[in-house]
Amino acid sequence: MADWILRGASPGDAAAVSALLVRSYRTLWADHYPPELLADVLPFMTRANVGLLASGRFFVAMVGDGAGVEGVRAVACGGWSAQWPGTLDCCDPGISHLRHFATDPKWLRRGIGRAILGRCMEEAREAGFFTLMADAAYGAEPFYADAGFEIVGSGTAVIGGLPFSGSMMQRSL
Repeated sequence: MADWILRGASPGDAAAVSALLVRSYRTLWADHYPPELLADVLPFMTRANVGLLASGRFFVAMVGDGAGVEGVRAVACGGWSAQWPGTLDCCDPGISHLRHFATDPKWLRRGIGRAILGRCMEEAREAGFFTLMADAAYGAEPFYADAGFEIVGSGTAVIGGLPFSGSMMQRSL
């Protein structure tokens, strides 16, 4: 039996998701980006997107006494949308995007991220999408590659006025 529960997120999860994003990105990306760059961009990248939390397409894995009570903590999260990350612009028909995936470093290798990814893939497929893209930080490439994603290009986003590079990855649904 799992020691975590996976559920749809809501705007009320914003603080827990933001705290998770900080724990995850600060640790898991440390070997891939200069510390001064992470110090400058993480305050922008680790704010939960309330619109995404309210979309019905974002999920959170929780541990503790039960969902919505003190002592409960988010240990993984992620979702999907038709919009490019960081915009409200819809992209090409049939292409969906993974959004704000993170796992607490202490909770890696338990299948939680894979469970969230599987749910996103299933829902995107059922909604008529045929391709799933991930705008992946370098530290996330192995996770996505293990799930069948391939690097199709590189990209640099401007975050807090600074360039932040990563890989564009995709897979068929």
